[in-house]
Amino acid sequence: RGFSVHRMKYVWRCFIRSAIDERIGRARPGPPWTDAGVAVMKAGKVRGIRDGDEQAFKVIDTALPENPGHASIFAASPEKGKAHARKLRSLLTPRLQNRMSLDQAYEMASPRGAPDSAS
Repeated sequence: RGFSVHRMKYVWRCFIRSAIDERIGRARPGPPWTDAGVAVMKAGKVRGIRDGDEQAFKVIDTALPENPGHASIFAASPEKGKAHARKLRSLLTPRLQNRMSLDQAYEMASPRGAPDSAS
């Protein structure tokens, strides 16, 4: 199982808005959702994470017709099992500290397809 991510250069505002609304709709009231945001990182940094002398993660373009900005982060060696996957998540977690608000993510996304744009 991988992490679903969005490439800000290609994702549309309408998709970001619907993803934000969906996540807020599923959230329980109170912290941590009172200050919800998204983590920002470069794919090259994720690909550069090492597990010993091996690449830990692969970032794969998994674009969808309705979301051309979709990508996925997968373990480079998924056959190593669940314990190894937990170890890899611990390597990725420190890179999730660069955060922006949901509103900032919305503003950075492409206006194409946005209900509030003139395109």
